[in-house]
Amino acid sequence: MVLLGLAAFLPSLAAALFMPVPMPQSDSLDYLAYARSIHVAGTYAATPGGPSLDRRPGREPLYPLLVAGVAEVSPSLARSLDQCADPTIESCRAGYRPLIFVNALLLGGAALLAGLTVLAMGGGPAAAWIGTLYVAANLHMYKDLKYALSDYLAVFLCAALTAALAHRKWTCAGFAAAALALTKAVFLPFGLLLSLVLACRGERRAGALIAALVLVVNIGWMDRNIALFGVAGDGRDGVALSTREVFDHMSPAEHRAAWLWWLRGPGAGLARKTLPPEAWQRHDWDAENGFYQEGQLLEPGRIVADLMKNGVHDQVAAEAGVKAVVARRMLADWPHYLATMPVLFYRGLWFDEFIAIGLPLLLVVLWLSARARAWDRLIVLAPGLWSLLVYPAISLNIPRYQYTAVMGLGLAAGLAWQLHRDAGATRALRRMESGVGARQQTVHAVALAAAADAD
Repeated sequence: MVLLGLAAFLPSLAAALFMPVPMPQSDSLDYLAYARSIHVAGTYAATPGGPSLDRRPGREPLYPLLVAGVAEVSPSLARSLDQCADPTIESCRAGYRPLIFVNALLLGGAALLAGLTVLAMGGGPAAAWIGTLYVAANLHMYKDLKYALSDYLAVFLCAALTAALAHRKWTCAGFAAAALALTKAVFLPFGLLLSLVLACRGERRAGALIAALVLVVNIGWMDRNIALFGVAGDGRDGVALSTREVFDHMSPAEHRAAWLWWLRGPGAGLARKTLPPEAWQRHDWDAENGFYQEGQLLEPGRIVADLMKNGVHDQVAAEAGVKAVVARRMLADWPHYLATMPVLFYRGLWFDEFIAIGLPLLLVVLWLSARARAWDRLIVLAPGLWSLLVYPAISLNIPRYQYTAVMGLGLAAGLAWQLHRDAGATRALRRMESGVGARQQTVHAVALAAAADAD
């Protein structure tokens, strides 16, 4: 167990030692702003002035709460939060270094839980090592360790939920599912679906407990938002859907180019060299007419303007209404939506250093589990499967979004090894039994022949 723990934590912590501290940007700015308000003023808001000065609800609250908690034990982080209303001030950057180690610890914790979960599912020591190292040595997941992002907290909570399901610790599973939904809202429906599946399988108390914990915690968060802003969320779900829907309008050449452009490593460079500009140009992240700019900024802005022109007088309510408008468009154009699902699924897979091995092993384990009606095993794998399937359905599915899928892939690798070992042992036992049976038949025949000779 000590060696398993070292294997889980040492790789990511060693990598964290040598990582530079980048200037906060994009999503990190939001997380640090809300963490600063909690630390400085004890309130969840974009500024210490409180939510009354905010225009709309903020992001899911659990990661900013974690950052503020780390500031209580880290003087350097506390100093940066105290002094830096603007997180991009150069003198404040070094204070964010503790967050790199927090991310490394969260990833290491997920790796350890992967190994322990494999053991709980009947795997041996070798299978547990494979599960742990699949997560801990997944170097491509290290590239975002240096940023203040909620993804590594989500990975750890997904691992905690998976481990709780494997051990049938329903209260722990409920708290983990509730916390995961407060970190990544996309997992809120999963918690409720999980409770329904458990209830249908005869685990009514477990299902009710998980549903109650998920609902109490998350309805409390939504009630806060409705009371202060009149809407349950911050409108990012509509923007996410818009950024997904825009790919339904790819031309055939752009669709073909996406398979090469989204390939990890040389993909974009190869697309530029081998394909005409009209095939790949809109895939460029910064292109003014590109898919990202269109889905993330331009189209949501047009929808908000149309809603306000047609009777919605509050901009926050109009932003919340973007989701329904985009969802109706996707349903109306469902053939193109389904046609683009495979390439969006493919896009997210490249977060994983070992995906060429992990995905086939996951499919094999799923097939064997379904054939053997091993429903408990499928339930344990479900959080990772949810990540793999839902993100390409509702978002642009960049690889970072799929970090939460690593637990399912790591478990599948460990379980595939164990199933292979078990199958080999079964075949050896059958051969041994067959050999013993043949020898017994030979001895019996010799005895009968000797008896006949004696007669």
